[in-house]
Amino acid sequence: MKYVFNRYVLLILSIFLAIGIPATFFFTNLVSGLLIEGYENSTVALVETEYKKTISTVPITEPVSGQEREKIDSFVDELRLKVKLQEVNIWALDGTLVYSSIPSEPIGEKTELAGDFAESLRDKTVSGVERRGDPEVKGGGVRVDVLEVYFPIHHQAEIVNIFEIYAPLDPINVLIARARELITGLFAILFIVVAVTGQIGAVILARKDQRLNEQERSETALRQKDRDIRKAYSEVLEAVTAGKLIILSPEEMQGALGKECGEIHRISSYATLAIIRESLGSIMRGCGLEKDLIEGMVLAADEAMANGVKHAGECELQVFSLAGMVQVKVSDHGPGIDFSDLPKAALMAGFSSKKSLGVGFTLILGICDRVLLSTGAEGTTLILETGGKKEAEGFEDILRRE
Repeated sequence: MKYVFNRYVLLILSIFLAIGIPATFFFTNLVSGLLIEGYENSTVALVETEYKKTISTVPITEPVSGQEREKIDSFVDELRLKVKLQEVNIWALDGTLVYSSIPSEPIGEKTELAGDFAESLRDKTVSGVERRGDPEVKGGGVRVDVLEVYFPIHHQAEIVNIFEIYAPLDPINVLIARARELITGLFAILFIVVAVTGQIGAVILARKDQRLNEQERSETALRQKDRDIRKAYSEVLEAVTAGKLIILSPEEMQGALGKECGEIHRISSYATLAIIRESLGSIMRGCGLEKDLIEGMVLAADEAMANGVKHAGECELQVFSLAGMVQVKVSDHGPGIDFSDLPKAALMAGFSSKKSLGVGFTLILGICDRVLLSTGAEGTTLILETGGKKEAEGFEDILRRE
């Protein structure tokens, strides 16, 4: 069981590895997308609100200069105090670059940013992430992830100008890195928990297996001891009764029976005993048994049936024949006979136990040529034999009948 459990633990750990690594990338990418989208929306909303409040809602159609440029530069500087921006460009609707926070940009030139593209910006933003050089690092050629966003400035449902901003994703990258570390850490913790739990479970199961094995060995030893005691009793009883009382197992009892000579009779009260006795005598006469033997067997069977009703509540009777011998089988489902009582019941007249042995047991042994007995927690079965072979058969002879 321990090794089966360990295999399950290894399987679970393998599943964790197989799922955990892709899941980490999936969740971090999902978190990254959500963070960038939120950053983009908040930045666009801030720029548009501040621009219309600070600069103008009137379209700018020509390149700005002089005081107008200074005003927009001041606006951009104020904006950078609220959000980190690398570059801000403003386009006219015809595609002319009318302002750029980078002096080297070709202000006044037209680009493809016109017509259909401008129209597509009416109800949405167009954005993407690219790698750009970081102007704050001098001479290093350091490149950083930058969010590039094109979005329209609206006034009264009309597009005024088109903005282009470049916002470094340093803050977002920090959050993404932390999210990745958190998710990876969670999977690592789960992995460790499963591994430790598996080892603890394996130890517990090993100890449980050890206890079960010890218990099983103890029970096996007790069963063997019980079998040895039963065998000893059987041999002693067979010897002291001159082979008239033989102890068998339920399987051996079944093999000792001959041919059925009648149906099964069920006895559940003393009132039915007289009817069964008459029926039993009739069956044995049909088997050719002599009258004096019939009377004795009816008396012995009556004692056996009375014991069954008294100690088990009910019993069953059936007649068999084997090689000229009549066998009367009486069985019940009572508590069984204590083996320690068998010697007294077999040898002491008048002895009666509290379980399945009555005062008539010595009488039964005196009448029958031989009595076969099987008893246990499932009940007691007696086979009363008379007639036929007069020489005594022993335990081994009965087993050879099969």
